[in-house]
Amino acid sequence: MSNAEFCDYSLTTFDCNGRLRQVDYALAMVNRNAPSVGIVGCDSVLLASIKRDCTPLMEPETLLNMQCLNKKLGIVYAGHEPDYRVMGNYALKTVAAFDAAHHEIISIQKLVTSVSQLMQENTQTVGTRPFAVSLLTCGHQRGAAQLYETLPGGDFRTYQCAAIGKAAEKRRQFMINKHKWSLDLDGCMNLALDALQKDYNGILTAPMLQIGYANCAGFAELSTDEITKILQKYYLWE
Repeated sequence: MSNAEFCDYSLTTFDCNGRLRQVDYALAMVNRNAPSVGIVGCDSVLLASIKRDCTPLMEPETLLNMQCLNKKLGIVYAGHEPDYRVMGNYALKTVAAFDAAHHEIISIQKLVTSVSQLMQENTQTVGTRPFAVSLLTCGHQRGAAQLYETLPGGDFRTYQCAAIGKAAEKRRQFMINKHKWSLDLDGCMNLALDALQKDYNGILTAPMLQIGYANCAGFAELSTDEITKILQKYYLWE
């Protein structure tokens, strides 16, 4: 076996260029899938996602990218759905276990750290592969809106604007250029829709979107009817 072949297929060792190729491949899977964005405003943090493509016979309501973890925290993913089911269930169990043990809501940082540790372990365990998902986790705790991005290798960072999935870099750069600290929830909503519209050929519709936000009152996901009204105003304004 040549060095190149070994570098490509080795699961838990660095290649000759100092890269974990399976992590790169997992990120490539993420970048092929439906996009999601997160934006922090002056008093809230918003998540928005385009659902993955579905055929005419599929029910759009069954294609869920976003999940409420508890009354304060929400999460959205891009990537391989079966892998996310594992990560989503792990996050829910972590939240429930902390609540049962301490009778309080887990901090977003502690949750993200726990999830990222599991993702990192899969990069160095023989017989496993990295989870092919990236995550955006949001919450409003200790008087501040917070947004974390977690990558397949277990890296995590806090951001004011983040994008995962298809054309993530283009959407991220667009939001960086447009983001302002003074954005209220409506401003975050418009910026998120602008970012999702980038590199998307067509009109955004309510059944294909999921939108949620967290503020001092907690995390809430918008209904299809609420998203429809927002899109009507958005395209009228455009």
